[in-house]
Amino acid sequence: MIGSLVVLAMVGIDGTMSRTEGALLIAIYLICFVFLLTDTTGPKKTGGSELSLLAFKPWLYLLLGLGVVIASAEITVRSATHVADALIIEQSFIAIVVIGLGTSLPELSISVAAIMKKRSGLSVGNLIGRNIFDTFMPIGVAGAISGLDFDARMLRVDLPSLLALSGLVLIFFVKKKGLQKHEAAIVLVLYCGYVLVRISSA
Repeated sequence: MIGSLVVLAMVGIDGTMSRTEGALLIAIYLICFVFLLTDTTGPKKTGGSELSLLAFKPWLYLLLGLGVVIASAEITVRSATHVADALIIEQSFIAIVVIGLGTSLPELSISVAAIMKKRSGLSVGNLIGRNIFDTFMPIGVAGAISGLDFDARMLRVDLPSLLALSGLVLIFFVKKKGLQKHEAAIVLVLYCGYVLVRISSA
């Protein structure tokens, strides 16, 4: 995850992302994805190739969910742009604070549910995997389509803050092989402080 942030900073340090650099981010993620697949031992097949009616239900839910996500993403982007224009504030602020919080709620609910069921590995994996995916794929796809401009404050403040916070969490993980309650409180306080700084400077 920290490596993905470093790569993003290197790509956007000149303030722009070309289509080639966007394609590079996509390629890096695909390489990581293939590596994870080959490095993971999946469950053994139980035999039988016939698909029951019940087996189609998860796929149906998945397709419906994807449709909702695509539609809501379009609405969210348009609404956030209008809000930013109406309040005369940076679109990057709306994206980082408002949209970032809103789109992270599903991950938060999944992580809380995993913790309640004593599946901490699932919780941590969900969050780290989501951060790696979001760093490479959405930005890479957008850059590969039309190129991107990086806001100067994003490079000076937001990306270094994310990198520093991620590094601190990694230190906590390595130190005691997990995140203790007081360490989690420190992370939450630092995030709230970051949001307050961004609000005051918006």
